[in-house]
Amino acid sequence: MYKILFSFFLSLSFLSSCKQKQNSNEVKNVKDTIQFFPVMELLNADIDDVFKTPYFMYQITEKSNSRKRDSTTITHEKFSDIINPISNVIINKDQFEEVSFHDLSTSSISIITTSTNEMNPIKSITTLLNDKTNLLKSMFIVTEVPLNNSIARIQYYWKAEKSLLITTTSTDKKGDEIIIKQYINWNEKFNN
Repeated sequence: MYKILFSFFLSLSFLSSCKQKQNSNEVKNVKDTIQFFPVMELLNADIDDVFKTPYFMYQITEKSNSRKRDSTTITHEKFSDIINPISNVIINKDQFEEVSFHDLSTSSISIITTSTNEMNPIKSITTLLNDKTNLLKSMFIVTEVPLNNSIARIQYYWKAEKSLLITTTSTDKKGDEIIIKQYINWNEKFNN
């Protein structure tokens, strides 16, 4: 009887070791653990607040080759068109890398997200979060887009719960630099 039991356990042990060896040769599907801080979700939450709150919105536009300032009111539809290039950004490991640090001088957590793909129009996103609440303080997004046989550099400076400054730098047909600044305000006191 002991011989039968011993043979049974020996056979079971042998089969178990074969199964383990077979499993070790299989390719294991490892879950990707790269995660980015959800900075775009924070921006989109702030954008949603602009649409939900009945702010009076206006825009001031300045051009580098003109001393004239244009000021107009802005509708939610116009605002949606203006922010569309930055409100739909998806940050993933195939297109971006991220670095973060705690900045004690500004009481902020800084998150710098940079593109790893030169074809991506979003070049970088710098986000400042309140270091106590992790709420968005500001975001600076740099993009590059084709414009009239050249590249326009568009910089978005989003000030949470307050305003947006868009600076577009391009060159004209003569090669002169043109800078257009659009200041969009919905909840900030503006001083000239």
